[in-house]
Amino acid sequence: MGREGYAFLAEEHYDGDMFKTYKNISVILDEKQKTSLGWQAFQGTAEEYRELGEKILDIDGNIKPEYIGMEGYALFAKEHYAGNMQKTYKNISAILNKKKKTELDWQTLQGTAEEYKKLREKILDTEGNIQPKYIGMKGYALLAEEHYDGNMQKTYINVSAILGGVNRTRELGLGWKFQGAVDQFYGL
Repeated sequence: MGREGYAFLAEEHYDGDMFKTYKNISVILDEKQKTSLGWQAFQGTAEEYRELGEKILDIDGNIKPEYIGMEGYALFAKEHYAGNMQKTYKNISAILNKKKKTELDWQTLQGTAEEYKKLREKILDTEGNIQPKYIGMKGYALLAEEHYDGNMQKTYINVSAILGGVNRTRELGLGWKFQGAVDQFYGL
Protein backbone atom coordinates (compact mmCIF):
# COMPACT_ATOMS: atom_id res chain seq x y z
CA MET A 1 0.00 0.00 0.00
CA GLY A 2 1.09 3.58 -0.59
CA ARG A 3 4.31 4.96 -2.01
CA GLU A 4 6.68 2.72 -0.08
CA GLY A 5 4.66 -0.37 -0.96
CA TYR A 6 4.84 0.59 -4.62
CA ALA A 7 8.64 0.99 -4.49
CA PHE A 8 9.05 -2.20 -2.45
CA LEU A 9 7.03 -4.31 -4.91
CA ALA A 10 8.99 -2.85 -7.84
CA GLU A 11 12.29 -3.81 -6.20
CA GLU A 12 11.12 -7.26 -5.12
CA HIS A 13 9.53 -8.36 -8.38
CA TYR A 14 10.45 -6.03 -11.27
CA ASP A 15 14.12 -5.09 -10.77
CA GLY A 16 13.02 -1.67 -9.50
CA ASP A 17 11.06 -0.80 -12.67
CA MET A 18 8.21 1.30 -11.30
CA PHE A 19 6.31 1.71 -14.56
CA LYS A 20 6.33 -2.02 -15.35
CA THR A 21 5.14 -2.66 -11.79
CA TYR A 22 2.30 -0.18 -12.20
CA LYS A 23 1.19 -1.59 -15.55
CA ASN A 24 1.27 -5.22 -14.43
CA ILE A 25 -0.49 -4.64 -11.11
CA SER A 26 -3.11 -2.45 -12.82
CA VAL A 27 -4.05 -5.35 -15.09
CA ILE A 28 -4.78 -7.78 -12.26
CA LEU A 29 -6.67 -5.47 -9.86
CA ASP A 30 -10.15 -4.03 -10.16
CA GLU A 31 -10.72 -0.26 -9.89
CA LYS A 32 -11.50 -0.30 -6.17
CA GLN A 33 -8.34 -2.28 -5.40
CA LYS A 34 -6.20 0.03 -7.57
CA THR A 35 -7.63 3.10 -5.84
CA SER A 36 -6.90 1.64 -2.41
CA LEU A 37 -3.21 1.25 -3.32
CA GLY A 38 -2.84 5.02 -3.75
CA TRP A 39 -0.39 4.68 -6.64
CA GLN A 40 0.20 6.82 -9.70
CA ALA A 41 2.32 5.65 -12.61
CA PHE A 42 5.99 6.56 -12.28
CA GLN A 43 8.50 6.26 -15.13
CA GLY A 44 11.80 5.27 -13.56
CA THR A 45 13.34 3.10 -10.90
CA ALA A 46 12.37 2.66 -7.27
CA GLU A 47 15.58 4.44 -6.29
CA GLU A 48 14.71 7.44 -8.50
CA TYR A 49 11.20 7.40 -7.06
CA ARG A 50 12.50 7.65 -3.51
CA GLU A 51 15.06 10.35 -4.37
CA LEU A 52 12.67 12.56 -6.33
CA GLY A 53 11.04 13.99 -3.21
CA GLU A 54 14.40 15.26 -2.01
CA LYS A 55 14.89 17.06 -5.30
CA ILE A 56 11.65 19.04 -5.21
CA LEU A 57 11.06 19.43 -1.46
CA ASP A 58 13.22 21.22 1.07
CA ILE A 59 14.26 19.72 4.40
CA ASP A 60 10.96 20.85 5.99
CA GLY A 61 8.88 19.14 3.30
CA ASN A 62 7.96 22.37 1.47
CA ILE A 63 8.20 22.86 -2.27
CA LYS A 64 11.54 24.46 -3.13
CA PRO A 65 10.67 28.03 -4.27
CA GLU A 66 12.66 27.79 -7.49
CA TYR A 67 10.31 25.07 -8.75
CA ILE A 68 7.00 26.84 -8.16
CA GLY A 69 5.08 27.94 -11.26
CA MET A 70 5.60 27.16 -14.92
CA GLU A 71 9.13 28.59 -15.03
CA GLY A 72 9.99 26.36 -12.07
CA TYR A 73 8.42 23.42 -13.90
CA ALA A 74 10.64 24.08 -16.94
CA LEU A 75 13.68 24.43 -14.69
CA PHE A 76 12.98 21.14 -12.90
CA ALA A 77 12.46 19.39 -16.25
CA LYS A 78 15.81 20.70 -17.53
CA GLU A 79 17.67 19.77 -14.36
CA HIS A 80 16.26 16.30 -13.82
CA TYR A 81 14.54 15.00 -16.97
CA ALA A 82 16.60 16.34 -19.89
CA GLY A 83 13.86 18.91 -20.48
CA ASN A 84 11.02 16.37 -20.86
CA MET A 85 8.14 18.29 -19.30
CA GLN A 86 5.49 15.62 -19.66
CA LYS A 87 7.59 12.97 -17.92
CA THR A 88 8.47 15.52 -15.23
CA TYR A 89 4.80 16.27 -14.63
CA LYS A 90 3.79 12.62 -14.45
CA ASN A 91 6.58 11.62 -12.10
CA ILE A 92 6.15 14.56 -9.75
CA SER A 93 2.40 13.87 -9.70
CA ALA A 94 3.17 10.29 -8.67
CA ILE A 95 5.12 11.32 -5.58
CA LEU A 96 3.30 14.41 -4.27
CA ASN A 97 -0.03 14.66 -2.52
CA LYS A 98 -2.81 16.85 -3.89
CA LYS A 99 -1.97 19.82 -1.65
CA LYS A 100 1.68 19.85 -2.73
CA LYS A 101 0.72 19.53 -6.41
CA THR A 102 -1.57 22.55 -6.02
CA GLU A 103 1.28 24.51 -4.42
CA LEU A 104 3.51 23.76 -7.42
CA ASP A 105 1.03 25.50 -9.75
CA TRP A 106 2.06 23.45 -12.78
CA GLN A 107 -0.09 22.70 -15.84
CA THR A 108 0.87 19.65 -17.88
CA LEU A 109 2.78 20.47 -21.06
CA GLN A 110 3.56 18.13 -23.94
CA GLY A 111 7.08 18.84 -25.05
CA THR A 112 10.43 19.95 -23.76
CA ALA A 113 11.45 22.87 -21.57
CA GLU A 114 13.06 24.45 -24.63
CA GLU A 115 9.84 24.10 -26.64
CA TYR A 116 7.95 25.67 -23.72
CA LYS A 117 10.30 28.65 -23.72
CA LYS A 118 10.08 29.12 -27.50
CA LEU A 119 6.29 28.81 -27.57
CA ARG A 120 5.95 31.26 -24.70
CA GLU A 121 8.14 33.77 -26.55
CA LYS A 122 6.13 33.32 -29.76
CA ILE A 123 2.62 33.61 -28.38
CA LEU A 124 3.10 36.20 -25.62
CA ASP A 125 4.23 39.79 -25.89
CA THR A 126 6.63 41.39 -23.42
CA GLU A 127 3.76 42.12 -21.00
CA GLY A 128 2.55 38.51 -20.98
CA ASN A 129 -0.45 39.06 -23.25
CA ILE A 130 -1.24 36.73 -26.12
CA GLN A 131 -0.29 37.98 -29.57
CA PRO A 132 -3.45 39.26 -31.34
CA LYS A 133 -3.00 36.93 -34.32
CA TYR A 134 -3.50 33.94 -32.01
CA ILE A 135 -6.69 35.16 -30.31
CA GLY A 136 -9.95 33.39 -31.12
CA MET A 137 -10.64 30.15 -32.89
CA LYS A 138 -8.86 31.19 -36.10
CA GLY A 139 -5.82 32.14 -34.04
CA TYR A 140 -6.02 28.77 -32.31
CA ALA A 141 -5.98 27.01 -35.70
CA LEU A 142 -3.13 29.24 -36.93
CA LEU A 143 -1.03 28.42 -33.87
CA ALA A 144 -1.70 24.70 -34.34
CA GLU A 145 -0.61 24.91 -37.98
CA GLU A 146 2.52 26.95 -37.25
CA HIS A 147 3.79 25.05 -34.23
CA TYR A 148 2.16 21.63 -33.87
CA ASP A 149 1.64 20.25 -37.37
CA GLY A 150 -2.04 21.04 -37.08
CA ASN A 151 -2.55 19.09 -33.83
CA MET A 152 -5.16 21.25 -32.12
CA GLN A 153 -5.41 19.18 -28.95
CA LYS A 154 -1.67 19.45 -28.24
CA THR A 155 -1.84 23.16 -29.05
CA TYR A 156 -4.65 23.69 -26.58
CA ILE A 157 -2.92 21.72 -23.80
CA ASN A 158 0.34 23.63 -24.22
CA VAL A 159 -1.22 27.08 -24.64
CA SER A 160 -3.40 26.42 -21.60
CA ALA A 161 -0.27 25.59 -19.60
CA ILE A 162 1.49 28.75 -20.73
CA LEU A 163 -1.54 30.94 -20.05
CA GLY A 164 -2.10 29.54 -16.59
CA GLY A 165 -5.02 27.21 -17.05
CA VAL A 166 -8.22 26.51 -18.90
CA ASN A 167 -10.20 29.50 -17.57
CA ARG A 168 -7.76 32.06 -18.95
CA THR A 169 -7.58 30.12 -22.22
CA ARG A 170 -11.37 30.38 -22.60
CA GLU A 171 -11.30 34.09 -21.74
CA LEU A 172 -9.01 34.60 -24.71
CA GLY A 173 -11.52 32.95 -27.02
CA LEU A 174 -9.66 29.73 -27.66
CA GLY A 175 -12.77 27.71 -26.89
CA TRP A 176 -12.77 24.08 -25.88
CA LYS A 177 -10.01 21.65 -26.62
CA PHE A 178 -10.59 20.46 -30.20
CA GLN A 179 -9.56 16.86 -30.73
CA GLY A 180 -8.37 16.61 -34.27
CA ALA A 181 -6.34 18.32 -36.95
CA VAL A 182 -6.76 21.82 -38.34
CA ASP A 183 -8.24 20.53 -41.62
CA GLN A 184 -10.93 18.71 -39.60
CA PHE A 185 -11.58 21.91 -37.67
CA TYR A 186 -12.13 23.92 -40.85
CA GLY A 187 -14.22 21.11 -42.32
CA LEU A 188 -16.87 21.45 -39.60
